[in-house]
Amino acid sequence: MKLACALFSFSLLTPEQAAKLVKLLGFRYADLGTQIDRPAGVPGPAIEENPPRMAERLKRLAGENDLAYTDMLSFFDQPANSPDPAARAANARRLAAYLELCRRAAIPGLTLLPGVLWPDLGFERSYEIARAELATFTAMAGDAGVRLSIEAHYESIVEDPTQARRLFEEVPGLKATLDYSHYVVAGRDPATVHQLIPYTAHFHARQARPGQMQAVWEDGTIDFRDVVGRLRAADYRGFYCVEYVHTPRWNNNRQDVLSETIRMRDLLRELLAG
Repeated sequence: MKLACALFSFSLLTPEQAAKLVKLLGFRYADLGTQIDRPAGVPGPAIEENPPRMAERLKRLAGENDLAYTDMLSFFDQPANSPDPAARAANARRLAAYLELCRRAAIPGLTLLPGVLWPDLGFERSYEIARAELATFTAMAGDAGVRLSIEAHYESIVEDPTQARRLFEEVPGLKATLDYSHYVVAGRDPATVHQLIPYTAHFHARQARPGQMQAVWEDGTIDFRDVVGRLRAADYRGFYCVEYVHTPRWNNNRQDVLSETIRMRDLLRELLAG
């Protein structure tokens, strides 16, 4: 069963502690994250400084807990579509380190954020920079043998599903890490999100509702029975990763992450076994 859990869900733990908990919860697969503001993250600067050393740490962590990695949600110091050429060059160097880590630590996929809308540039120019950078990044990932995805998140340059679809169509090889919560929070009808399923290579699962990106089970409005059914009907072969987080951004620190993870795990187990 292709069911994973994000180590960075348990953000106050170290990666080693989070891996033990994920194993205890019965998961065999795990997502990593490069957040530097949470102990459970694998810091991007440390990866860039010495990818082989970090790879050895992650391989040991996986081996000790009988886990395999499915993806690494990765961040830069500046958005991917920064107007500053120096920042974009720094992002490319960081990405090269991330890709080396993935190759060495058997992490098959890397998820990036697509960039933001720069008001001074306007949508089209902000989008053009994002498209160009992501095309370069996709080529780099292909050379490294790593699948590259973006999470077209809330408040990103492609927060509208139609804009995201345009990007996937214009950057061959770029895939989606699909998370319905980033659309539902903005009040978008999930029916408008289904168009991204054909581009999806990784999937994040958590409940949400309009105005709340991460909702407790009883308040959530995402019909995961429908969504998973659509993914399976489309012959989706990637992983389903339970991804609750504990962070003040977007008020994602108001839920019991452990309990919500268990509830989503149990639902996905039922749906994927059927």
